[in-house]
Amino acid sequence: MSEKANTEIIPEANNDANNTINYQTQESNIIKEDKKEEDNKDIKNVEDKKEKKEEKKEEEKDDKKLEEKEIEEKKEEEKKDDKKLEEKKEEKKPSNEKRGKNFNLEDYILMLSIGTGNFSEVHLVENKTTKILYAMKSFEKRRVESLHKERDVLMEKYALEKISPHKNIIGYYGSSKDDFEMYILFEYINGGDLWHRKVIYGLPSEKLIKFYFIQILQAVKHIHSFNIAHRDLKPENMMITKDNKVVKLIDFGSSLDIDGTDFEKKIEEMKKKEKKRRPDFIHFVGTPNYMAPECVHNQFSDKRCDLWSLGCIIYDLYVGFPPFNGASEYLIFQKSIKAKYIFPEGIVPDLAQDFIKKCIVIEPDKRMTLDEMLSHPLLINEVNDKNFLEEIPQMTEEEKKYLDIKNILKEKYSKFKDISNNLEAIKQHEKMEEDLKRNEITPDPSTNDEKIKLLCSKKDEYQKEYEEGLKNLNKDINEYKIKDDVVFNQKMDFLETRIKHDLFHVIYRGFEYPPEKNDLSLDNNNSDSSDSENDKKDDKNK
Repeated sequence: MSEKANTEIIPEANNDANNTINYQTQESNIIKEDKKEEDNKDIKNVEDKKEKKEEKKEEEKDDKKLEEKEIEEKKEEEKKDDKKLEEKKEEKKPSNEKRGKNFNLEDYILMLSIGTGNFSEVHLVENKTTKILYAMKSFEKRRVESLHKERDVLMEKYALEKISPHKNIIGYYGSSKDDFEMYILFEYINGGDLWHRKVIYGLPSEKLIKFYFIQILQAVKHIHSFNIAHRDLKPENMMITKDNKVVKLIDFGSSLDIDGTDFEKKIEEMKKKEKKRRPDFIHFVGTPNYMAPECVHNQFSDKRCDLWSLGCIIYDLYVGFPPFNGASEYLIFQKSIKAKYIFPEGIVPDLAQDFIKKCIVIEPDKRMTLDEMLSHPLLINEVNDKNFLEEIPQMTEEEKKYLDIKNILKEKYSKFKDISNNLEAIKQHEKMEEDLKRNEITPDPSTNDEKIKLLCSKKDEYQKEYEEGLKNLNKDINEYKIKDDVVFNQKMDFLETRIKHDLFHVIYRGFEYPPEKNDLSLDNNNSDSSDSENDKKDDKNK
């Protein structure tokens, strides 16, 4: 019995053991499956998060694009609004202002004088009805006649009537006269002239030079298309709008209609009737630093003399000085008739030098044409970029760095302008005292003796401070230089020249003929005694 029971019990125990093992195996498998499912869930969660991030990025991109699109649309709307505003202003203008015919002086309020010339004055005026501001140029008839400038007044009116309107030429709104004066009504441009932007230091970036110069070329091309030569192109005759985006040509009094005009024939007849015939310098016209050799020689003048002037202007925008400089007009002409000039090292890029060399050519027919200028490698990319003239170009990092250094040094040495003026005043007083002793002049009762005595008492102090200032400026310039950066260091050297000219009155005359020795400085390394002597001989010969 017991054996049988034992034999029966053993299988049952084995079955229980097997069942236990199977159960454990199943449980282990279930755990593994659960873990696998959890791992899969984790992977899925990670993937979901990744997808959500990607979706978010896409959404952000879309939002950014949408935002950019909205900004662009807003800009377009603003442009349209500005255009509508300009159109409304045009609608408000009296009919004479639209046509450029005669206007009624009583329609305008005289506000203030904003400029004077040899025989003219410019006033800011306001239209009583529209409240729009204009610039009114007035010419005193008697003075115009005494200076024989009738042609200039008539030519300004005639040229503008013929070539207007154009975006880059001053707006012309008519003329008027009374018993004593003649008047011309112009667009009021309140951003200043190009000369004040570039003077001594040049424009701050090459892109900005191109930005303004392309507009100048477009304006000159427009007036040439009417067979009119400006003949007095220079930065002073180029005004900039308040937003700094547009440059406009002004002052057409020296212009020439190549086809001839009726009023010029009348002036010629008037001259023939004069008892005393003045020498006729009809082609000796313009500003010495920008005049072409044929104008200097009074040989002829036409559209080609503007091409020479354009070469001088772009040089001026890079350098801050025109290519031809001198202590007198005679000395300037001695350089310009021979095309004697040099590029300061590191200031004018190679392409710009090539451009200038092809404009400043003695033989008029060999000068670059306006179309060749606009397709020159210096400008071609910007000319072909339709959006280039829409916004003011940004400066490069190097240009920003140079501008910062310039502003720091100008601020640091600004007091030397007054010190230089004081030393010049002392020098003039000492010369006057010597002349008085020799009885060459009579005493000037308006001289403030107390003030000049005080200045003279500080002469040694001013002289010492002046010389220390020059040394410290040179030291500062050298500290800003970068090792092995030749071009930047050349720019720093020329910045020193510019600051000396601006604040220390060490006059810059150009590189072909070194500056004359500055009497204020005891040690001026930029001068050359032989050239100074030659300049004196030239003055004596003149």
